[in-house]
Formats: sequence, C-alpha cells, structure tokens
Amino acid sequence: MSARNFRSALLLLLGLNMVLPADALESAALESPASICSQGGGSDGRSVLQSMQEKVRHMKGYSFDSDLTTFRGGKRIKEVGRLYFKSPNLVRFEVIKAGSRSGAVVVKQADGKIRGHMGGALSGIKVSLTPDSKILKSANGFSILESDLSTLLSEAKRKADSRLKCLASGGSGQNLQIVELLEGDGDVTDRIGVSTNQKLPEVWNLFSDSKLLSVLKFENLQARNDLPDSLFSMGGEGGESKAIEDDFEAKSCKIAKIAEAAGAQQALSLRLLQEVEQVVACLRQEVSGIKRSVSDLDARLKAGSAQGSASSGKASDNLSWPGNTRVKLMAGAINLENLLSALNPVKQAILAHEKSKGLPLTVSGAWQQSLTACKNSVSELIDDAEHDHPDLEDTSRNYSSLEKGLERLESARKQALDLL
Repeated sequence: MSARNFRSALLLLLGLNMVLPADALESAALESPASICSQGGGSDGRSVLQSMQEKVRHMKGYSFDSDLTTFRGGKRIKEVGRLYFKSPNLVRFEVIKAGSRSGAVVVKQADGKIRGHMGGALSGIKVSLTPDSKILKSANGFSILESDLSTLLSEAKRKADSRLKCLASGGSGQNLQIVELLEGDGDVTDRIGVSTNQKLPEVWNLFSDSKLLSVLKFENLQARNDLPDSLFSMGGEGGESKAIEDDFEAKSCKIAKIAEAAGAQQALSLRLLQEVEQVVACLRQEVSGIKRSVSDLDARLKAGSAQGSASSGKASDNLSWPGNTRVKLMAGAINLENLLSALNPVKQAILAHEKSKGLPLTVSGAWQQSLTACKNSVSELIDDAEHDHPDLEDTSRNYSSLEKGLERLESARKQALDLL
C-alpha cells in the first residue's frame, strides 16, 4: 500500500473528524487490495451487515442508479443502469449504458418468471430468461437481477458467517464506514463503503486474485412507496418463440420433479431419461435453426462481398448484419439456453444412483461436462449476436462446438440408460 493510501486508512481507523470522500476510497481500492480495516484491528463487521439487512427488510420499495466499472483484460468496462425493487421480491433493471445492451429492460415478475426485452439493434426481441442466463450477466460476471440490496447483503452475510472474516472500521465522523470481507490469508474479497447518513451501501468493491475486479456505486438511492406492480410485469405478448417458452417451462418443471424424486430415492428412472430424450430432441430442432441462421449469414455475407460491400466473412468496421440474421441467431440461442436449463437437475439423479450402487462417478461427470460444454457454446453464440459486426468464422466455430457438445450430451444420456 502506498504512503498516501496508508495515511488515508489511518485517518479512517483513528476516527478523526475529517471527511474522506468516496472517490478517495475508490482510488485506494484501485491501487491495492490490502485491507484498510485490519490495519487498526477493525471490529466485527457482521453487525453492520445485519443492521443494513434489517433496514432493507423494512423498506417497501426503493430505487437506485447503478454505476458499475469492471476491470478486465486491461480495460475499464462501464455499465450504467437503474434498479427498482418492491417487496417481497419484484425487481426491474433498466440498462442505460452497456454497449449493445443499452435500452434493454429486465423484470422479475410476481409469478417468478424473468422477462425482458433486448436493447440496441435487438430491441425487437422480447424473451423469457433463466436465472443463470448470459443475458443477465454484467461484465463482472454477476447477475443484474441479483444486484438488489437484499440479495447482495444476504450473500455478504452468508459468506461472513460461513468462511470469510468480516471487519469494519469505526466510521465516526466519516462520510463512509468501511466493511471488508477477507479470506483466511488476509486478502480482501469485498470492500463495502457504508453511508454513515443512510446506513446503506454507497460503494461496493470486489476483488479477485488480489486484483480489483469491479466498483459498484449506488447513486440516488431512495426509499420508494409509490412503485406500481405494473412496473414489474412485461407479460408474454410479443415473444419471439412463445410456444417454445411455454414448452421448456413445462418440461423444466416435470424434469425437476422427477429428478428430485430420483435423487431422493437414489434410483434413476426410465421415465426421467425419456423426458430428457424429448428435451434433447427439442435441442436438436433448435440447433438446426441456428444452423440455418449461420448458413444464411454465410450466403448474405458472400453476396455482399460479391457486390463489393465486404471482402470477407470476418468481422470488420465496414460489415453489418444482413437482414434479420442477427435477430434469428439471438432468439435461437436464448431458446437453447432455456431448454438446457431444464436439464440442470438430471446430474444429481444420476449421481445419487451411481453412489447408491457403488459405481464410479463417470456418467454423472460425463453428463455435467457435456451440459457445461453446450451452455458455454450457447453463451458464445449470444456474445456473437451482441456484437455490432458479424464474425462468420467465430459464429461457425461456436456452432460446431455446440453440435459436438450436443452429441456428447446424447451419449451421456445413453450411458445413463445403461445404468438401469
């Protein structure tokens, strides 16, 4: 820690009647992940987390402007949005500035469903999303629908109670009180600047591998008792693939129930694997749609090249997405993401069966690896569709990886059948 930052830390810990603004604390975090609180043997910070949780729990609703800066690959990625929360669990996030996602809106509805419409050039797409959807991820890897105060504080309290040391500075006479979560070796994972006026977070710095990962600022945070329920509803009208959405939701519920029963009984069932076979068939159908989108992109880019509008299928500043291929690619990738989510519970059923029979955990491992490979490929396809300029080479490669992953998934399903 530099002399300047160490001096700032001492001012905090000694509780001098001097104001240390939030940007100075942010600068300290940018320079070093070394703990501020532990320099003076800070007090137990769990009580501060608990106090903030209690305050949020009694708020009927609130809103704040989210200003997130992520440091990745030597770049500063800026994402700005506005979050609305209404008790008990309604969330709305409006993306104000985040590249191609600017203008997007996502809501967590009263029925538990996550609905959204895309931003930018993809604003015509309205979709249902899974909680782990790539669409919901901020640049720092966290979901925008899990950035409400209740979720953030609950997770921080859980980590503090289970494995991480939690320290707090005195905060007397300061604009901010500091709460830190630390690993056993003293490395900071979270540094929360708590407003001494509102007694709520004002800035939240995350660290990874002893480096600053992101800085989240909570601006214009205010209690709201005037938020209508309609603000948190998007409805089902206008979806690109409403029938598919309904289908995957029905399949997901059925598979989850069967898999839960199979896992509890440690008995893999033919019925479960038959349901899985149907989902895999739906996946194959959707993948064929992706293939058509890739082929269409190839044909249109070649046609454009022949007319002199582009020289190759590689992304460039001069190349635009032809026709509606971008919309089709994104819609297909999101449908695949939803269908794959229905298969999440299957691993546990296979694993329970293998353990009960004293078998090596090879099939459950193969299942999880193939499912993860498929999800990663779909995530890459979503990234492709979000880029303002098409990259046929990259999209074709990701599609090929998806096909291989799906083949491995079907192979793992057949291996599971052999266990019966």
